[in-house]
Amino acid sequence: MADLLQSFMFVKSTKAPEGLTITQQLRAEHLSFRCMLREMESSLREQAPDTPSRVKSALKRLLPLLSAHEQVEEQLLFPAALEAVSGLRPEIIEMFRAGHEELNEKLDVLWDALETRMAPVSQFVAVIDFQSHLKDHMEEEEQALFPLIEKNMPAKLQLTLGENAGRLRGGAARRSKAPKPPSCVETK
Repeated sequence: MADLLQSFMFVKSTKAPEGLTITQQLRAEHLSFRCMLREMESSLREQAPDTPSRVKSALKRLLPLLSAHEQVEEQLLFPAALEAVSGLRPEIIEMFRAGHEELNEKLDVLWDALETRMAPVSQFVAVIDFQSHLKDHMEEEEQALFPLIEKNMPAKLQLTLGENAGRLRGGAARRSKAPKPPSCVETK
């Protein structure tokens, strides 16, 4: 329970706490992403005149966080998993990398729909398509990849990767001027 509370606090602060493994940190980020997706969905449901700008605003907050998240997985988690998890085939990691590429393509379509002021229905479809792919990708990581890593990778390495992820994210945060994500996860 303390780990879960610490994860929620990480989501709210966006600064990685010490002592969390890499998969604990990535799960906490997934919680934050889900909150932001709900914010986008809520904006769409309201169908107000400022809906496209509200969705774009949420997307602008989400993009640097997704980018840093992907960077942690690509530069730290995937290579370490391939080296440390016995029997993990490179094709499995390539499947997750392909998922990242597909999400980036969906993001491009979504951004184009918002930038070109397409019909609200087209914007709605682009948002739902992106959300669906992101949710599916996060679930695949949480249900397949993360448990495999947690079970088969040495605990010390998981913690070291968590520390390295914090440093990598810190560098990304200094380069990004994006606003912090909404605090949609309560820590009480």
